[in-house]
Amino acid sequence: MRLETTPIVEITETGVTTRAGHDQLDVLVYATRFQADKILWPIQVTGRGGVDVTTRMAEEPEAYLGISAADCPNLFFTPEHAVGGAARWYPPPMRGTYTVVVGNKGRVVVPAQIRERAGLVEGTPLIVLDTPAGIVLLTREELRARVRSELAGTDLVEELLAERRAA
Repeated sequence: MRLETTPIVEITETGVTTRAGHDQLDVLVYATRFQADKILWPIQVTGRGGVDVTTRMAEEPEAYLGISAADCPNLFFTPEHAVGGAARWYPPPMRGTYTVVVGNKGRVVVPAQIRERAGLVEGTPLIVLDTPAGIVLLTREELRARVRSELAGTDLVEELLAERRAA
């Protein structure tokens, strides 16, 4: 799959002829007036109970398990749906997005599906990382793996000795 921006001369039974030549195609997705920062635009989607899904997604894009809009379970998303929007909220290592609300005394309820998949039970300690990119919630094991990954190939002893020698 590729995005072709060369002006179209003709669409035929076998493909598309652009100013650059003819490409034979099995499938053609013809998208005009595409705006990467507007999810669902220009269509109007109304979900269960008359919810204006288009406006809600424009204000706060989110998807259940990273693929389906709340109040509109038959509307599916993938990272490719909005190059400027969805791809940013679904980088490859993510499994999905969930909206949680900070409640009384800062309490946050982790959705049941995440708790089950991660094996979280009542009393499981979680670490909140405040990073420049945002807040990350990790188990101790996940944090340990992340730190080891980020420090891989680093000789901390040599760096400390070099600092001491320079001082």
